[in-house]
Amino acid sequence: MSALDEFQALTQSIGEYAADLIGRESLAGLRVTFDRRNRSGQISIALNAPSGDEQLRVISCMFEVEQVFKDEAILSYSFVDGIGDEVEARETIRQYSLA
Repeated sequence: MSALDEFQALTQSIGEYAADLIGRESLAGLRVTFDRRNRSGQISIALNAPSGDEQLRVISCMFEVEQVFKDEAILSYSFVDGIGDEVEARETIRQYSLA
């Protein structure tokens, strides 16, 4: 098993922290895609019960995730129906996926 580089470790940390904060039992899936060129991360969130109240709770969690990683990455997030299998093939993209 190879060691994680800085960006792989950061992507993994963002994903694990977000999943723990939201609650893994609430997630149908979560994907973090990180672009090392501009240090930006996109978090895709699929909820088991995507109600308005649940989305508001998760948005509150995401504010904390953004604060924790504010010095390392620019993060954005979106709610999705599901986490697909498509993967960026570029070397600059790192991913963490929980499904």
